[in-house]
Amino acid sequence: MAPSANSRYDVLAWNRPYRLMWPRFIERGELNLLCEVFLVPPCCNTMENRDTELPALVATFRAAYARHLKEPAWTGLVRRLSAASPEFAALWAAQDVALPVTREFRTYGNPAVGQVVYRCTTLAVTATPETCINVYTPADDVSRERVAWLLAHPGEIPAPAHTR
Repeated sequence: MAPSANSRYDVLAWNRPYRLMWPRFIERGELNLLCEVFLVPPCCNTMENRDTELPALVATFRAAYARHLKEPAWTGLVRRLSAASPEFAALWAAQDVALPVTREFRTYGNPAVGQVVYRCTTLAVTATPETCINVYTPADDVSRERVAWLLAHPGEIPAPAHTR
């Protein structure tokens, strides 16, 4: 799985495995990971290890934000997330700052296969500053089998229970 994103967490491009793991994220068309994890209800959000991932996302976002203090796209995103998500507002108020690092594990849930654990490696795209490619590799045999099933059965991903 390999999406490309910028430092504001806008997803710029993705491949088929990413689309199958995050189907509703791509379908909704709001391609900002921060909006996905803070504004979409947990029942429809695939990130499972939120307690460790969300503080890291906000801290790295804040580090990038320092280079964009007066840019409306950045300040507007912070205002929108702060107003709509008490969880984001609290993390933003903590003022933690962190540089992006390779994440050892990210855990996602998929309505068709359940939990999938990935190792995430972030690669900078030097030709386009503040852009990266994240390479997600299944971390264990069960996760590899679940990703393989998704690739073989793309039409069998059920809708969340509340939308049926």
